[in-house]
Amino acid sequence: MEEFNVTKQGSHVMTNWNPRILSASRMMGVIFLSSASDATDHFTQSMRIRSDKVWPAYRRVHLFESFDSAEAKLTLRVKGALGTMRETVTKANGAELTRYSFVKGFQVADDAWMIRFASEAELNRAKELFTRMPRVKSLPVTEQNTEVPSTAVSVR
Repeated sequence: MEEFNVTKQGSHVMTNWNPRILSASRMMGVIFLSSASDATDHFTQSMRIRSDKVWPAYRRVHLFESFDSAEAKLTLRVKGALGTMRETVTKANGAELTRYSFVKGFQVADDAWMIRFASEAELNRAKELFTRMPRVKSLPVTEQNTEVPSTAVSVR
């Protein structure tokens, strides 16, 4: 799983940017944001990506600061379906097996995050990783907890 130090724009106040850890699992096709108050809690928010846009492809209204600023050029707009991570731990033959699965919520794939990277190299690395991830379609979810068939397994 790849990790990036980023800042995320506030959901309700566009001028608030909070430091977060962005983790991305290419195998699961899911990105995660740590808690704004606790960076060690990596699975606070998770999203299956539908689309991502880098400056100048996203609209000016999504940023409060100058659209031509250096900060705007390091900002990525990600849209997708929010969900939660389910972690199941089992023991077999003395080994501990941890299975992670992404469970989509009741919403459609239309939630958006504005994520700012520290450097152009980090932005490009994340963009390349996101390009190789499977995408979710913009269709409504019919059940409240529809499990997406992407899972990852970790053996310790």
